Amino acid sequence: MLSTRGDMNDAVRRLFPITQRYIYMNHAAISPLPKPTVEAMTHHAEQVMRHGTVKVVEWWEAIERTRQQVARLVNARPEEIAFMRNTSDGLSVVANGLRWREG
Repeated sequence: MLSTRGDMNDAVRRLFPITQRYIYMNHAAISPLPKPTVEAMTHHAEQVMRHGTVKVVEWWEAIERTRQQVARLVNARPEEIAFMRNTSDGLSVVANGLRWREG
């Protein structure tokens, strides 16, 4: 369990190896990935390399589990959670879904 803010900062820094050499300041473009994300992406890429689309049902199930976890985190229903490539795409989808009126 993390007992101090310093402990939490250290735990977060361990997830981002870049912080061993650099001070990273987010500028809303490309950002470093945390270790667990890289591990999950690598695992998925290896699955695609070894099995093609044979495991596609498992992938969709993982996406749905993640959707449920995010919904719990933000106190929403899973059907209210949409995964987008980035914020710009998400805002565009919302804006294009509105019924705009003059004025």
